[in-house]
Amino acid sequence: MKRTIALLFACLMIVTTIPANVAAQDAEPIAFGIEYDYSNLNADIESMIGLDLTEIFQEVMAAGDDAGIDLLIGRVTTGTTTIVFEQYDGDMVTLDVDGTPTDFSTKITELTVRHGVLDDFAVNAEWDDSYAGIELTIGYDAEQLFNADVLYTEYFDANMGLHGMDMEMEIDAMIEYSVGISGELSGDGESLPFDVELKIGTSYEINNGLLEVRMDEPSPVYNEMTNLQPGEQLAWSCNADEG
Repeated sequence: MKRTIALLFACLMIVTTIPANVAAQDAEPIAFGIEYDYSNLNADIESMIGLDLTEIFQEVMAAGDDAGIDLLIGRVTTGTTTIVFEQYDGDMVTLDVDGTPTDFSTKITELTVRHGVLDDFAVNAEWDDSYAGIELTIGYDAEQLFNADVLYTEYFDANMGLHGMDMEMEIDAMIEYSVGISGELSGDGESLPFDVELKIGTSYEINNGLLEVRMDEPSPVYNEMTNLQPGEQLAWSCNADEG
């Protein structure tokens, strides 16, 4: 499982890496990122598919009032997702290639991910008449956390042939859901309270993860990426020998 995640990150880094000869023309670090604030979720849903959740909740509550049910619906989503890439030229390093010390230039890409979301939803309903009554509250809570710090280093020869890459990573992920139902049934001068809650969650960590890949021969993948013409596609694979 850890190897699969590491390989997925490696592919992501290769896809997002700037072509080598383009980056070589500008030694300044390159950084870009995106961020989403989940407090804008309702407005974004409305703009994309035309559904105003707040208005829908209000219509449902009004229908409850017409039926003699005191109904209250609420939903709050908070949190942010931030993804930042930074790429820069690293120091020259010396690696052993078939027993021969060889100097390589390095290009380093850093990926930082910070994701945290809290989603709360609740429905409260009350109804009674001269014979009986019911009060019911249904609540749903979700918590998500995903943090990743990835350091991806590529090794190039003088012809910008790719000889290998290293990837160091720290990952911390957690997700938890809970559903609760509580309330009270009443009638004939008696009452029956109830309270039920179900909670489920999982977590995952990678501490000091390291993936090392070395090529049998230098790969021209970055030079080929640079030479692509409009409409052309490039397929590249990196297979490990069995055994």
